[in-house]
Amino acid sequence: SYQYFSGSAVYKTSFKKSEIATSILSSNKVSQYLLEIAAVNESVTVILNGKKLASLIGPVFQVSIPATLLLTENVLELSVSNSMANRIIDLDKKKISWKKFNNTNFPARLPQNRGAGGIFDASKWQPRASGMQGPVTLTAITPLFNE
Repeated sequence: SYQYFSGSAVYKTSFKKSEIATSILSSNKVSQYLLEIAAVNESVTVILNGKKLASLIGPVFQVSIPATLLLTENVLELSVSNSMANRIIDLDKKKISWKKFNNTNFPARLPQNRGAGGIFDASKWQPRASGMQGPVTLTAITPLFNE
C-alpha cells in the first residue's frame, strides 16, 4: 500500500563540517556551500540545524548555504512531499467517494480520465514515483579571488 502514499517523509542525517570536501587547489576561504539533491518527486524543504533554508519544487534542487550557517556538528533534514495523485488513484480504485464539491460534478477534461457519466476517474493511472532519488551532495565553494 506504500505505493499509494501521498504526503511527506523526512530524510535526516548529521555530519561534521570537517567532512565536507574542499578544493586543494584553492587557498581562498570558503564563502558558501552548495547543497545539491539529484532528484525529488515532487518538492523538498531544506532544514539545516533547525533553520528552514528553502522550499524547492525543481526541476533543479539546489540551495546555496552561507558558510556562517555551518557548525562544527550539523543536522540536515530534507522534508520531501509528493502530490496527491497516488492517493487519488487509490481512492478511485477502491471506489471511495472523495469528490465532494458543491456546484460541480467534476467532469474529466481528457477522455482517458472519464469514468461513469463522464466524471473524472484516476483508477487506471499508475502510481507516480515518490521521494528522493539519487545522491545528496554538499560542496564547498570558494571565491575565485581573495577579497
